[in-house]
Amino acid sequence: MIQKGQVILIVLLFIATCIIPTTAQDVGNASQSTSKGQWLYVGGSGPENYTRIQDAINASSNGDTVYVYNETYFENVVVDKSINLIGEEKTTTIIDGINAGFPDFCITIEANNVTVTGLTIRNCKSTGIYISSDYNIITDNIVVDNRQGIAIIGEFGGNIISHNLILNNNKSGGLIVLGRNNNISENIVSQSGWYGIYLDNVEYSNISNNIISENENGVNTGITFHNIFYRNNISNNKRLGVEIFCTSFDRFIQNTFIGNGRNVYFIQPFLLRIKYLRILNHNTLQPTVWDGNYWDRQRTMPYPILGLTTLWDFLGVISLMYNKYLVDSFQVDWHPAQEPYDIPGMT
Repeated sequence: MIQKGQVILIVLLFIATCIIPTTAQDVGNASQSTSKGQWLYVGGSGPENYTRIQDAINASSNGDTVYVYNETYFENVVVDKSINLIGEEKTTTIIDGINAGFPDFCITIEANNVTVTGLTIRNCKSTGIYISSDYNIITDNIVVDNRQGIAIIGEFGGNIISHNLILNNNKSGGLIVLGRNNNISENIVSQSGWYGIYLDNVEYSNISNNIISENENGVNTGITFHNIFYRNNISNNKRLGVEIFCTSFDRFIQNTFIGNGRNVYFIQPFLLRIKYLRILNHNTLQPTVWDGNYWDRQRTMPYPILGLTTLWDFLGVISLMYNKYLVDSFQVDWHPAQEPYDIPGMT
């Protein structure tokens, strides 16, 4: 009987040790964490919660998470630490820059390894999310009604921009990208100003599975090389689906072009390509690759892509003075697709 009682006591003690820690986790929210750092809360009803996002960021440390409850916050924020900035629900957790002062960016990301998710960013006088660092993740946000939507400015890389709705950023454009080895995927970029996606001095980046529609121009590439554009839907852009200027070995593979004013136009200035791509960036000059794209309708013959080859810049003095240096030329998609491609998760 004594041994039986000891066994029962041991079982009861084991059950108690499992229950007590679980119950304790439900008390308060000031220090809960499912990540390496602490969690700081903005809005909501917790007694230690912050009222401003910037105050919580200032109090955070690398590895922390700033969690923002549903509310509209009229402020601009600067993220200068490697933290997670998470909104409770992206349609109702809003950073509104309409009355905010300097800087003119709703969110400025200066630190590396920052995650921003679950927010609406709107009414910014300049850029909704401005990135000047490496290895950040911007995902599942709504970026709407800013001068320009999201921008990576400088020689920065390893950033992931994915699953965002970038809408009606109607001055400069939806997404502006500089740098290298960035990944732009599964975004909807629509109703932007001059360009949906603008790439300038970009190399070895992946632009895939995006819907780029109803912009003035869909995509612009300028002084870019070794980038891949894969399975994007580029449709109903007013002027051009894709505009290409001074590039080498960018690849457009299995994209869908439908209803653009003109699907593609390229300008390849010979001497500028040598200066920027060969001399400064040590690249061999190679043509753009087109393969397996869908061009408005089913096609059985290769699809010609018209453009212009110049000696210098299209707007330069040499080209304007000597028309013989302007040469109409073309590239070819030798294997056009027979039907549009579906984008996973967006059909």
